[in-house]
Amino acid sequence: MKGSDSKAARQEAVTGLRVCMVVYSHYPDDPRVSREARTVQRAGVEVDVICLRADGQRPREEIDGIHVRRIPLESRRGSRLRYTWQYAAFFLLATAAVASAEIRRRYHLVHIHSLPDFLVFASALPRAFGVRVILDLHEAMPEVLAARFQLDRDAFLVRLARALERVSSAFADEIFVVNETIRDLLVSRRIPSNKITVLPNTPDELAISPVNRLILAQGGPFDRHRRGA
Repeated sequence: MKGSDSKAARQEAVTGLRVCMVVYSHYPDDPRVSREARTVQRAGVEVDVICLRADGQRPREEIDGIHVRRIPLESRRGSRLRYTWQYAAFFLLATAAVASAEIRRRYHLVHIHSLPDFLVFASALPRAFGVRVILDLHEAMPEVLAARFQLDRDAFLVRLARALERVSSAFADEIFVVNETIRDLLVSRRIPSNKITVLPNTPDELAISPVNRLILAQGGPFDRHRRGA
């Protein structure tokens, strides 16, 4: 009985809350994003996803109760210049989309999926209003760039990626990583361990508890923002 009461209380607590997820990928094709979005939505939270748009996909769609807005940009492998252009274009368009949605929807949490890490700054307007921000690191960007372009760890692009990783992590309220290896990398780069939660690619139910720590937080600008919803 106590377990049922506790579950009902949690359900009631999150009902009416709104979360925006942003990902430089396709939805629902990205399994991690899809699992996390469905898990949060099943808990009673309204979920919006802002993502890339592939050929044949609709600009806006509702999938299993999740509102999807797709940005008309295709991701393709290519040169460093092409990656830079694609990341920059998506960042600018996503920033505008998040700001527009925030004005209409008044989010309680923004969940940014990396790569790229600096996409976390697309949440600048909600963050200014006191909305909490999660940075979900699917991969370690400096290591990915070094491997993809066969760069030395001290190459300019890799050092730039480490700098962006640090400032992006500092901007976020909480950081999710997929495994202990990435967690240890971040800690070795002086990112506070108490901000980092290891959230493996495992069944949906694991995704909700770290999110609850933020969306059910008491006090401060977040609580005021929720009461004004």
